[in-house]
Amino acid sequence: MMCYIWLRYRQLSDNLTSAMMWHMKLTEERCKEEARKNFEADVLQRQQENNKVGRLLSLFVDDDVMDSIPFGDVRQRAWKIMPREVLQNTAQRMRIKPASRMARRWEAVDTQTAHIRRHLRPLFCTLNFFQRDA
Repeated sequence: MMCYIWLRYRQLSDNLTSAMMWHMKLTEERCKEEARKNFEADVLQRQQENNKVGRLLSLFVDDDVMDSIPFGDVRQRAWKIMPREVLQNTAQRMRIKPASRMARRWEAVDTQTAHIRRHLRPLFCTLNFFQRDA
């Protein structure tokens, strides 16, 4: 009878360990995918903004824009290229260093806290990680 109980205990522990490994792998894959999507979206947005910023910078060297034109008129031209709010957001984004892939990965991990609390924490608390000397 003791052998049967020991065998069932080992099977249960193995199943819990497998479940924990599966949930960890799932969480890791979700985090990688979310971080990758966020990184690619940011890169795409920066590329689109760079094109418009280049057009804005060309206003400063454009020979058609005379020095006697009031700055307000030049600003109105600039806002046709890029609206004021978008320009302010772009300028602020260009002043700060973009988040690295690893930073985005940790941000993605932070979004998975509900999944970790619901699935991984109970498994981790249930498993006995100590091994007795035989």
